Amino acid sequence: MNITYKANGIVLTEAIRDYAEKRVETVGRLLGESRENVVVEIELSQTTKHHKTGNIFKTEIIIRNAGKRFRAVSVKDDLYASIDDAKEELEREVVTKKERSQTLFRRGALQVKSILKGIGNLPRRIRFKRR
Repeated sequence: MNITYKANGIVLTEAIRDYAEKRVETVGRLLGESRENVVVEIELSQTTKHHKTGNIFKTEIIIRNAGKRFRAVSVKDDLYASIDDAKEELEREVVTKKERSQTLFRRGALQVKSILKGIGNLPRRIRFKRR
């Protein structure tokens, strides 16, 4: 996995980098065998809005893999909680996409099977018509 980091308003320490990398690797396992082609962009920033006080941290994680793109954004009071929340959101996205593609494949396979069953039930003279 190729991981790039971007930090706005905070100092990106080695501890934060390792923590984020461990969390993203767990999501990378769900992507399958082609993890070397995965591009991950992690943006960590400290932001405050006009109605919030104190330290507000934002984590944005984008994963690109074989034409698929997964994105998660989390805003929390704690940087580590923000990273965890973004990771969980990414896991949900990846699992949902994986289940959807498997469901579509199964539906297509069932249609092919029903078509083949329909051909098998035809009388022999109609099924093998000679010219």
